[in-house]
Amino acid sequence: MVRRATSPDFSSVGSGAALLAQKRNSRCRLRHGRNFKTTRKSGQKCRNRFGAGSHFILPTTWPSQCSTRGYLPMPFTDASFDAVICSSVLYHQWVADIEGAVREMHRVLRPSGVVLINVPVFPFLYSAHDEPVMTARRFRKTEIRELLLKQNFAIQRLTYWTTLLFPLAVAARTLGGSKMGRDFETAEKSFSQRVFGQIMALELRLLRNISLPFGVALLAVARK
Repeated sequence: MVRRATSPDFSSVGSGAALLAQKRNSRCRLRHGRNFKTTRKSGQKCRNRFGAGSHFILPTTWPSQCSTRGYLPMPFTDASFDAVICSSVLYHQWVADIEGAVREMHRVLRPSGVVLINVPVFPFLYSAHDEPVMTARRFRKTEIRELLLKQNFAIQRLTYWTTLLFPLAVAARTLGGSKMGRDFETAEKSFSQRVFGQIMALELRLLRNISLPFGVALLAVARK
């Protein structure tokens, strides 16, 4: 879907974004800027998932700065990156100006650069789990589409995901199936986790060919 450049520069808005990349046994370099920092753990994620020569930015303090300014300009010049990955950030209470944040992603992208955005969806799925993670909003597909088009992005892919597990998520979040409001409360490496893993592997194969009509989250890929 996105062709890899020879030495791509990645910007990750939120340190968890590296989890969206395919794992690779290679190395990458970390670039830092004002109000941007990384940790040993997030740096290891970077090294595990991106190819040699890549630059990966983990702006773990950027969302907190957004709370006082609506959004904080990224400390990088225009057209600095081939790709920006924004995973589980725009939903947050700290991001007061969503349009401003997406506009910054557009600014730091090079021509034909790609942005990947992952957000939680459907307000009715708001549960007790959203409170400690400071969820301010859960999106709909139309909202993300309008947001990207307004910033002059060309949308390449827009699909819901975590679709096959959606009925369980609804039960957990709205029908009291989970005391904490989480989608799936299972012990690590349990039988349930293995089953869920197999279900998600099947869904990922489906996503290679089709977009899904509903789910727990929404994935958007757009080009500058």
